[in-house]
Amino acid sequence: MATDDLAPPAKPYTLPFRAAAVRELEGLGLALSQWRDGGVEFAEGDGSLGFLDLANCFREASLHPDAELGEFVKAYFRMAFQVDQPTQPELPKTFDDGADRIRLRIAPNPTEEGTQWVQPVPGTESLSFHIVFDFPTLVAYLPKALIEQSNTPKEDWIRRAKLNLLETTPADWLKPTDDVPAILAGQSGDSYDAARALVLTDYTNSDELGWLVAIPARDLLLCRKVEQAGISEFHFVKLFAQQAYGKYPHPISDEVFWVRPGFHWMPIPMTFGEESVQIFPPPEFVEALNLTVSAETPPDGDTSA
Repeated sequence: MATDDLAPPAKPYTLPFRAAAVRELEGLGLALSQWRDGGVEFAEGDGSLGFLDLANCFREASLHPDAELGEFVKAYFRMAFQVDQPTQPELPKTFDDGADRIRLRIAPNPTEEGTQWVQPVPGTESLSFHIVFDFPTLVAYLPKALIEQSNTPKEDWIRRAKLNLLETTPADWLKPTDDVPAILAGQSGDSYDAARALVLTDYTNSDELGWLVAIPARDLLLCRKVEQAGISEFHFVKLFAQQAYGKYPHPISDEVFWVRPGFHWMPIPMTFGEESVQIFPPPEFVEALNLTVSAETPPDGDTSA
């Protein structure tokens, strides 16, 4: 896997994409009002205005050959406007009703409180995880009430969701990148690649040093085994994450995390200069790898390696 493949170019909406979007609007009896940052404003028959976010649609369309663009945009619009879409299946009412279909999803922290059950990823300030129900054609986020009012403790929900996610991870899921083979990329295309960071140490039977992990998008995980011999390559995890973040559909984060067995996460800040890279490892990381660090200290008090 070439690192160039991890970063579809970010471009303004292309003319073929815009034409396909306008064609779908008109097919739905809507009229283009104006293009806005992130999407399109449209007018309905009564003159009222609506807005459709097209950022993820365009990112995904950029990954498809031009010949598929029209059908891809059509499918997106039909899903967004619920045209010819099946009714969402009924969610399970108890743990036993749906235990075999629950999974974990990871995402940026929600900006406002909602009805979905959500928990912070321990050791991070920017990430949360959800429990979802995996239907054959869609994924439904489980509501707080279902889990919090269940007779089954939430720890059992989480444990089973992790197990199901682990069992559905392909045996050849992680593949070396061409430019730096020790940096592995997980891209199965089933919408759970980033979430598999939550079971990575189990999947790899990791030792206590674990992995450096980045999840720039829902469908991409980047990782590098933590070992002293690989220190000179650690920054590539950050570099590749920055290349992919915001360019893949459903972006999550360009941060790098130290992920160890036992659901232990810790951010590893990294910054790039014109000719250098600085890594600011926490004391636990320094001690675990027996590192020698410089006296330079960034504003937040971390130590530069």
